[in-house]
Amino acid sequence: SYAYNAPHAWDEGWAFYAGSAQAVGSTSTSDLAYELAEKRCSDYTTCGAAGDEDSSARPSLVNRNLLYLYNLGLEQLIAAECDSATITKNYIVSQMTIPLIQRTLKYVYKSDPAAGASSDDSSTNEKSTSEAWAFAAALLPLLNACDSTAAGTLYDNTNMGLGTSGAVPDGYAAVKAAIEGQY
Repeated sequence: SYAYNAPHAWDEGWAFYAGSAQAVGSTSTSDLAYELAEKRCSDYTTCGAAGDEDSSARPSLVNRNLLYLYNLGLEQLIAAECDSATITKNYIVSQMTIPLIQRTLKYVYKSDPAAGASSDDSSTNEKSTSEAWAFAAALLPLLNACDSTAAGTLYDNTNMGLGTSGAVPDGYAAVKAAIEGQY
């Protein structure tokens, strides 16, 4: 039972991360976390291998790392190396957090009137503020486990906290420093 169940569940973990949609040309139709990493890698220059002329044609560094880690963990489970597979799982969680951080930072920046927010288009600002809130909500438990003050800074600056006024009241730089201080 174990010989089948553990590797099967591990494979399902990759499937839930990557999704089942196939890429059409260089465009993926997936909406799961794999695609999230692909969309943000160009913002953070983490697409493709270092020095590639056309890095957009290659998976993000996060997704390449995750594929390696999932394959490693599968081998560890098949060999009944449970302690090693647990360590690999922890690395997987760390890698999966990167796109959440990237997305949160991007939309906090775009929400901050002093940074990247456009004064011309309120619908764009509302979308950015909503995106910042959504990704911050996913990141907050992980950030809080590291430092509750850093989590509070993110919470208050994504208009999730009561009593905050305006978008990103402490500014993008404060939010970025709070998050990056926990790496």
